[in-house]
Amino acid sequence: MISGKKLKILMMSAESAPLTKAGCLSDAVGSLAKAMPESDCDARLIMPKYGPIDEKKWKMELLFKDIEIMTDSRLTSVNLWQTILPGSDVPVYLIEHPLFEAENFNGDGAKRFLFFSLGTLQILPVLEFIPDIIHCHDFHTAVMADLIKVSPYPVYRNVKTLLTIHELPYQEKGYPEIADMDSRTLRTMAKNADNDEIKLMAQGILNADRINSVSPSFAREILDNSEELGIENLIIKKSQRITGILNGLDMERFDPSSDPDIKKNYSYRDIENKSANKHFLQKKIGLPAKKKPPLIAMVSSLVKKKGIELLKEETIALMTRPPCSCQFVILGKGEKKFESELKRYNKKYSENFKFINKSDQRLAREIFAGSDILVKPSLCEPCGLGQMIAMRYGTVPVVRKTGGLADTVDPATGFVFTDFSQTALREALQKAVQVYYNKPDSWKRMQRKGMRTDFSWKKSAGEYLKLYGSMLKENSQNYIKNESKYYDFNLRKMTGD
Repeated sequence: MISGKKLKILMMSAESAPLTKAGCLSDAVGSLAKAMPESDCDARLIMPKYGPIDEKKWKMELLFKDIEIMTDSRLTSVNLWQTILPGSDVPVYLIEHPLFEAENFNGDGAKRFLFFSLGTLQILPVLEFIPDIIHCHDFHTAVMADLIKVSPYPVYRNVKTLLTIHELPYQEKGYPEIADMDSRTLRTMAKNADNDEIKLMAQGILNADRINSVSPSFAREILDNSEELGIENLIIKKSQRITGILNGLDMERFDPSSDPDIKKNYSYRDIENKSANKHFLQKKIGLPAKKKPPLIAMVSSLVKKKGIELLKEETIALMTRPPCSCQFVILGKGEKKFESELKRYNKKYSENFKFINKSDQRLAREIFAGSDILVKPSLCEPCGLGQMIAMRYGTVPVVRKTGGLADTVDPATGFVFTDFSQTALREALQKAVQVYYNKPDSWKRMQRKGMRTDFSWKKSAGEYLKLYGSMLKENSQNYIKNESKYYDFNLRKMTGD
């Protein structure tokens, strides 16, 4: 809160839980919006209205019909719906247009999200809402950081913009013209000199007043790896404006003492009751129902960046025979080559290894409650929720030191390894299993410490409020006004037409 006045924040996102969910972005945006203290800020959220969203279920009302949106070549119209984010008083605006009839991210990504930003720009005056800050989430809304500065309504041109980077490797590319937007509409462009293609995320990085990522370590990794990502000149230009704020966890939603989806509820005070969940899980997935062998779990997308390739057969063979005698359960879907390998392990090590090739939220909860160890050997993990959920449920994480994993797991709550290698993962698992078998008191201390760690969104929201406040005290960034300047993301240099 600045000078006794409420901050006015507009969050822009491609999705928000529970209205729609394609990935972790929706959980983060929805939870952050709910956590914003009403006493300090007027937080609102705007997103596309995708076809599958149930209007009755979410008690949506049509706020404005046929709002005219002017692109650079034609006039089109949108409808604006409103609801309240469940569990909060946060208004949610949803833009209805044929571009959003398909669910979430099915095709035409750049076109849809360029239009979403252009539409939001022209809807704001209709709402008679002038935010202090527009909080853009990921590449889908990044171009708004540029558009707001050239708004046809002068009162909006000084609105500050914050860009939160959730997933830097996923960078949508396209041409402004596909959304009927003349290239000249974007006064400062991050584009490819060869074909005028723009990167939406780079556009946001270049123009946002401030940038943050979803963990402090990931913010440092962005700075350290900017050349590899092809954005080093942008990052060098903005390096003093990049911060990291750790995503939170919905502590009420993920609470083993009240979770209706697990066999038996428990807390850090009666952690012995966790064993009933292990017994239930073993029987459900077809593993021998034994109390002593440690049950190692992985709940993840089966893609390279999640480190699934490190879980080689040599490690499975070693960890499932004495003296380790571990059991494994893997839940997830992804690349066919990884799925095929895990299916082979499923047959060869059927007494100790179970691969469940699907996404299943309830089963995931049962795995968090019933397993002893969660492994997250990620190559890249901007924040990660799995390790926080695991600790909340008394399951000890074994993680690689990267991004949010490095910021949330320490020797008092889990096991951390550095090298992205099969050997480093195997050694970390062996160390964890040794403590599990030989130091039961130490193991219980780790469990209880993890269960009592405060990962609440309240902490994260407080950090965002501080960041918002500091942005309003700053002068507007040195915005490049020369229309002919652009950033060539192939040649990585500033150049002129």
